[in-house]
Amino acid sequence: MSHRRLLLHARAIAVTGLLFMVFTGSVEAEPRTWVVRPGDALSVLAKRFDIDLDKLRRWNELDNDAIHVGQKLLLEPTKSIGSFSGEIYVVSKGDTLGRIASSYRVTLDQLLQWNPEVTPDRIVEGQKLRVGQGSRRIEYRIRSGETLALIAARNRVTIKELLKWNAGINPDRIRVDQRLVIFSKLPPSFSESVGAPNRGQLINGVKLPTHSAFVIRDRERAWGTEETIDNLIAAFSSVKKGDRKAPRVMVHDLSLRNGGTMFGHNSHQSGRDVDIAYYQRNCHQGICALKPVSPSDLDLKRQWRLLKYWLVRRQTEAIFIDYHLQKQLYQHARDQGATEEQLLMWFQYPRGRTFPLGVIRHYPKHDDHIHVRFACHKSDPQCQTFRPLLMQPFDRDSESAP
Repeated sequence: MSHRRLLLHARAIAVTGLLFMVFTGSVEAEPRTWVVRPGDALSVLAKRFDIDLDKLRRWNELDNDAIHVGQKLLLEPTKSIGSFSGEIYVVSKGDTLGRIASSYRVTLDQLLQWNPEVTPDRIVEGQKLRVGQGSRRIEYRIRSGETLALIAARNRVTIKELLKWNAGINPDRIRVDQRLVIFSKLPPSFSESVGAPNRGQLINGVKLPTHSAFVIRDRERAWGTEETIDNLIAAFSSVKKGDRKAPRVMVHDLSLRNGGTMFGHNSHQSGRDVDIAYYQRNCHQGICALKPVSPSDLDLKRQWRLLKYWLVRRQTEAIFIDYHLQKQLYQHARDQGATEEQLLMWFQYPRGRTFPLGVIRHYPKHDDHIHVRFACHKSDPQCQTFRPLLMQPFDRDSESAP
């Protein structure tokens, strides 16, 4: 091994150790950021980090693509969009503070307390007022299969409130990816992963919705934390956006509604695990099913696009893939521009199936599906990680088996 590779290898071990300390503490790092360097361009950064350019602008509240050296950019969204300052009301012609207070069932004193800069008898059309306290403003993206009733129930609001906050929306004609504004009194994340993947539970789980990029085998075994569901939807949407002709893949199992023991699995108990079929070159009737695949069967381009989405965002604790399939993925990732440091960090290959490091790692009987385990989120203080996932080889007979 060359001196440079030895240095990179040591650095990968050190970084992995750092990730281990973060994960075992069951907290998540703050959103990733990038400090703009000379020669950087927003479009180049979006491509480098595999981020949609429009999202990069929105996350950083940019009106255009102009950036400057030293500027700090968010490379992922904050947990919730908006703030906790409450609902914002835009004054209409003829409005008075008294009338506004009455319509929101608050007192005039409360309204003035939330808007100390306001002169009571001098509000003007177009002026923005804070009309609630303790509510969190959310920009919600409608997913496939969702209805206003389902969205209202999930966010603990009423359909009437949704219609009030989103003027002009037709409740019978909502569409996928349409944006809604919601003012919720729920915490940023009301789902919770509790305990370890093989001895845990799921609180306020979210059911995986239907999606044009995948097929759900059993919807009663398709529950996860909000973060798990959001990460799955975002990654598959990224694949579909880049390739409309991509076949659908079978999503096999996540967790039961309340987590806990699920027949056929030792883990999948806390809402962070999911089994997914491989993208294959030939999928019957456009659906890639769970079946053993060889390296020549693997659709490398689509499979890597899905995995890379999670890897560059540090969303996964481990991804179990049979060792004999790792070589082709490794080579494809390298050809697509992954750095040597990233390859050392992301892949167990080429260091052997018992090598202790690598997010993508071997586990027996994973030649027919990948097993993705998402990292604990900072909103889940009782979430526990498996130390063996990052720090030591797996024992076939261990209870930590997937």
